[in-house]
Amino acid sequence: MKKSLLFIGNNATFMDSMAIRLLSVFDIQLCLAEEHKREDDDIGVRFWEPSSYLSAKTVVGSYMRKQHPEQVVLLFSPHKEDFTDFSVKSIEEACDSWIKGWLFILKELEPFLYKDAIMLTFVLDTRKREDSIINFFLEKSFFYLADRYLEKQNDGFSVRAVIYSSDLESELCDFISDLQVPRKSKKWQYIPKKRGFLGI
Repeated sequence: MKKSLLFIGNNATFMDSMAIRLLSVFDIQLCLAEEHKREDDDIGVRFWEPSSYLSAKTVVGSYMRKQHPEQVVLLFSPHKEDFTDFSVKSIEEACDSWIKGWLFILKELEPFLYKDAIMLTFVLDTRKREDSIINFFLEKSFFYLADRYLEKQNDGFSVRAVIYSSDLESELCDFISDLQVPRKSKKWQYIPKKRGFLGI
């Protein structure tokens, strides 16, 4: 029997491709930011407005009450072209969507993480970065949010975090699929793996 996976993020093209690969292992529910809204498809997609707590509560909370996924994946790709300018509008949109947005999602998820012993996986996609102050800030914000969850995990649920910096999609899928990855590690994982001084 397939396990269930709730996959939430802001990179629709990448997540669609990942979902197709992961369908052999998981029953997947994709949850994309509202900006990617489209007609539903074979994968099955929900959409949420990151700046709205009500949207997070409606979309994520309703799914979690009906389903009991073994894993929730949060994927952030902080390279939106709109944030390359340092305007007031961009600052407000960035903070509303990708500071408040992740906090709203996690506020809805937390009770279920404890109750259902769910694996929480953070994926920080650092490919194709846009060189801007706002994107740098958003990337570091997501990093330290995940870092805090790595520190606070307890016997109730497990947390993993990975920095994805190369187009090795199959390796990321393997990482997500392997629920037996050693738990309670408070260290970030890397794809591709970091190599030491001797290339090991």
